Amino acid sequence: MNKLFCVMMVAVAAMLLAAPAWSIPWPANTTVTWYHALDDSAIGVCPAGDFSQLDVTVRDQDNQPMGGYPIAATFSNALIKANPGGGQIFTGIADAAGHVRIPIAAGVDNSGLVAIQSDVTVTCGPYTIKIYYDLFVVSPDYDASYYVDAADYSVFGSHWHINDPTGMKDCASDFSRDDPRVENADYAVFISHWHH
Repeated sequence: MNKLFCVMMVAVAAMLLAAPAWSIPWPANTTVTWYHALDDSAIGVCPAGDFSQLDVTVRDQDNQPMGGYPIAATFSNALIKANPGGGQIFTGIADAAGHVRIPIAAGVDNSGLVAIQSDVTVTCGPYTIKIYYDLFVVSPDYDASYYVDAADYSVFGSHWHINDPTGMKDCASDFSRDDPRVENADYAVFISHWHH
């Protein structure tokens, strides 16, 4: 009996030593940034996905890249509508270096003057790697029709030369974020997304 117990313990120990090491995303080793963010507190989204994009390089607890893992950005505000489908989750798969750039192909159902805010939770599989709180989200697609057209131009025109409501550059049409007023620089950004 003692001999059998010892043999079993040796077998269990051998299995434990041979068990594969599991990688988990490590926030301290992972970088999450916004490519083409408007500033530190705001991003832009467009039906073509060519405005702000989430840029992630995910690495594990041993600082090794985690290639092949799914990365997701989930917006908490239901007014942000993915193209197509209308959801608030945007995904990508990390390459061999653990990197992925996720386009946010969406519109924002907001014809009001003040930009909407949303939390954005970034995950790698089941693990949360970063949360952005109260991020301003603007879009030239004000009606979330997945196409920037005359209806959107009408909303932009209604914001023309209006100062941001709070003076804090939070207007839904303040795309350039250079001052708290909707002007030519904002128009240039809007028109660059025309018919997307």
